[in-house]
Amino acid sequence: MVRVTTEDEVEMVRLKIEGRLAGTDVNNVQAHWQTITATREHSSILIDLTGVTFVDEGGKKLLAEMNRQGNKFVASGLLTRAILEEVSQDS
Repeated sequence: MVRVTTEDEVEMVRLKIEGRLAGTDVNNVQAHWQTITATREHSSILIDLTGVTFVDEGGKKLLAEMNRQGNKFVASGLLTRAILEEVSQDS
């Protein structure tokens, strides 16, 4: 299960993802992200992965696409940092 929240900050929008980025939840996160990108510049979106506990292949593909679009990321822990490194090399 994944939880997605949006926090409007002064200079950016923070898309906070918590839980498992896997299965059909990837589609929910993607839809949420696309809604934000339709209304904000890509450079003003920060993807917060500090609460992510698992990412499957579909989640990795979504993160790679977000990276290709120029979004910024924040992550903590070995898992999410390793995944971000992997998807940034794929982009």
